Amino acid sequence: MLSLPFSLPMPPASRVQQVSLGLVKFARWTPKALQQQVAQRLLNQIFAESIEDGDLDFLEDKFLRMEITDAQFALSLTVIAVEDRLRIRCLDVNSPDAVIRGNLASFVKLSAKTVDADTLFFQRKLVMEGDTAVALEFKNLTDAFDLDQLPKSLREGLQWLAQQHDTDTLAN
Repeated sequence: MLSLPFSLPMPPASRVQQVSLGLVKFARWTPKALQQQVAQRLLNQIFAESIEDGDLDFLEDKFLRMEITDAQFALSLTVIAVEDRLRIRCLDVNSPDAVIRGNLASFVKLSAKTVDADTLFFQRKLVMEGDTAVALEFKNLTDAFDLDQLPKSLREGLQWLAQQHDTDTLAN
């Protein structure tokens, strides 16, 4: 690790929130194919064990849309067989089977497991629409996911980002 002869001040949480929201907003301006390719690669790596165990079979022939409302960003995913293996695919669909919608802070907290998923849904910070069985199955899968499966730097970065979003200074 590089050691600097001076320390840099940490930005205030509100600034971190603005920058992270800005990055997600910027992502919506990148070509859709690139968004989908990056998301697919990341999701297939993160959920590799779950896919192999059959935990994502419920998404076969179903589409789940994740919408980050404050960034006006959405991504739909499904599971399809590719060369006799199930893989997560992100595709454009007009009518997904289920939608999970919320602000960026809620998705960050859900991903970092700093707030219980049920709490986010009961507080209406995350909302399910459509085929709630599909959305609940995905929620349960993320609840059961062990963050220790992630690389340490990604896990710690995600947890740090969630701490920055704990103040909820951005609008819902």
